[in-house]
Amino acid sequence: MNTISVDLTSDSYQIHVGHHLLTQAGKLIHSCTSGSKILVVTHPDLNKLFGAELLASLESAGYSVTTATVPTGEHAKSFESYQKLVSILAENRFTREDIVVAFGGGVIGDLAGFVAATYMRGCALIHVPTSLLAMIDSSIGGKTAIDLPFGKNLVGAFYNPRAVIVDLELLNSIPTPLLQDSCGELIKYGVLSGQDLFNKISLARNPMQVIDVTHRQELIQACIEIKKSIVEADFKEAGSRKLLNLGHTLGHAIETLSNFELGHGSCVAAGTSMLAKACSKLGLCTVEDAENIITLTQSYNLPTSTSFTVEELYSAALHDKKSHADSIDMALIYGIGDVRIEHKSFTELKQLIELANKD
Repeated sequence: MNTISVDLTSDSYQIHVGHHLLTQAGKLIHSCTSGSKILVVTHPDLNKLFGAELLASLESAGYSVTTATVPTGEHAKSFESYQKLVSILAENRFTREDIVVAFGGGVIGDLAGFVAATYMRGCALIHVPTSLLAMIDSSIGGKTAIDLPFGKNLVGAFYNPRAVIVDLELLNSIPTPLLQDSCGELIKYGVLSGQDLFNKISLARNPMQVIDVTHRQELIQACIEIKKSIVEADFKEAGSRKLLNLGHTLGHAIETLSNFELGHGSCVAAGTSMLAKACSKLGLCTVEDAENIITLTQSYNLPTSTSFTVEELYSAALHDKKSHADSIDMALIYGIGDVRIEHKSFTELKQLIELANKD
């Protein structure tokens, strides 16, 4: 097991990465919390596959455990799910010292994290991510949220976990479509980081190679280290952390317009590829870099464009949480390993979308 520390002014925590960590979850949680009750938030399929193993570990550490399931998919990030979970905490007399365990992918992490952030103004939170996307991205950095009909993550809070437990064995059970979708965020990290990681992701060639034992720990830890360093420098997303939103302005617009039928990673992949195309047309990055990003995305069988119109994308993008009264902060691609935050007017945003959506 490798342990990576996220060092913040307050609320520092550790990310544990290794194999067969579910059996150690109770012990790891006990080392960083003081409560006696745990609410495990998960979805039914995960609970059938791994619930007994996790429960045995938690109960062997002396915890009283309640398990709550929510539906799969982005629609679970709703006020209805939120109310259900906080009601369970209240009915079972959970205290601030007690613990919410987010056992799932990005949706579970966002929802359970927001529950922990707001119940009694904050109780202990542990992330046990089960998807590649959650392992490398959403479980790290303290972002929690639920959705509104207007867009993703519009109601949320910054709230750090006490620990993140990344059990690499869980990757063996990820359905291929979900694994493929997660690789959209992996490619984002390659573009952010530079040629070295980008080439390693290119050499892996496809989602199944990413989780092969010869690649998985190196690639996952590389992404974790990138996010850790950015989060440590800018926890509240006032500056450099906005780099992590690469591909997300268009990606979130596509995701919202699809009524969340398209996976988050696939939407980020399309958003990043479309952005690369627009940036090359603006002369910000080379055509070669843009083509390399698009080719890599295609090699993972991820989308590089969308059927939604410029007007539809623009209207959806106006609800982006990075927007201001008449402008938006965007991560723009100047090259692989050279991504910069720029303040763009809504007129410039629409022009960029027009370039991104044009053959």
